[in-house]
Order: sequence, then structure tokens, then C-alpha cells
Amino acid sequence: MSPVGGVGINHAIGYAVEAANLLSEKLREGGPIGPADLAEVQSRREPALRLIQTVQRVVQDRIVGSTLRDSKQFVPPLPLRLLLATPFLRDIPARVLAFGPRPYRLERPGEHAPARSAVPDPAPGNLASS
Repeated sequence: MSPVGGVGINHAIGYAVEAANLLSEKLREGGPIGPADLAEVQSRREPALRLIQTVQRVVQDRIVGSTLRDSKQFVPPLPLRLLLATPFLRDIPARVLAFGPRPYRLERPGEHAPARSAVPDPAPGNLASS
């Protein structure tokens, strides 16, 4: 993992969350964890990690490397300048680099993603229309 973007710890946390989601029930029941279980954790995290490493390599080679090699001032390519000038778009690369292409979430045993309801549950203090 390259230090570009400083995201190593983010991906370590991603691995930990994925491992907890896949292995916690087995560990709770006292079952053994084998190579196949660990391979499953790796297979779930590896695509995101490869994507981020590719982005890091491109940034290192095309931006950081060229800046260090050349004596002239670095001018970002036009697509990058347009991306950085657009408020909504400029946050996307940083979010993908920081959180990866697939966000991770710690699950609890028996927990499923909440179903989306057309009618939200009234919160305490709110009056539901009748």
C-alpha cells in the first residue's frame, strides 16, 4: 500500500469490519476459523483494495512523480482542474480514496438492512397524520 492519500488505516479498518461480519458468529459459537474463512474475508476486500492501489499508483506516477522529476511548476490536466472546480464533483475522489468504492458497515448477528418504508415511523414528539 502506497502512502499516497494516507488511507492505509482506513483499509485496515475495512478488513477488520469485514472479518468481524464474517467470523464473529463462528467465534461466538466456539467454532474454528480456517484458511477458507480468511480467504473469504480477503476475497471480499481485495477488489476495493486493488482499485485504491491503482488510484494511488496513478497519482504517484502522474502527479507526484512528474512534479518531482520536472523543474517546472505542475499544472493539473484539464479534466482534473474541471473536477476540482466543481463543488459536488471535487469531493468524489477523496471519498472514494478514503472510504473505498464499497462502504463497510459493522453488522450485528441477525441484523438485516432496514426495509425502506413509504411511510416513516413517527418519532417521539411528532404527530402522525391520520
